[in-house]
Amino acid sequence: MTDEIGVELEGKILEKCLIFYFNAVSQSRNKDKELSELKNRLAGIARENRIRSISFYYEIEDSNDYGLFSSSVVSAKHSHRFTVRIADDDVEINRDN
Repeated sequence: MTDEIGVELEGKILEKCLIFYFNAVSQSRNKDKELSELKNRLAGIARENRIRSISFYYEIEDSNDYGLFSSSVVSAKHSHRFTVRIADDDVEINRDN
């Protein structure tokens, strides 16, 4: 996406998507705000750049405990793959297993 949208916007979208993907309890107090911001940003890039979804693949190159991310929703593993998109005016996530 770096050629389609600015670096600052890309970073904000990435942050919100990771928050939404992991759905950690520690993030729950801001969840509604984060989700609203993500929805607005995704709708904006869909409208302006015809980007319908964003696919993520995160993998730690050298396996170690510091790169083993998890939450109560996502099991601990060294790689994570998921897609985020707007569907029916809501944010939808597809966790690829």
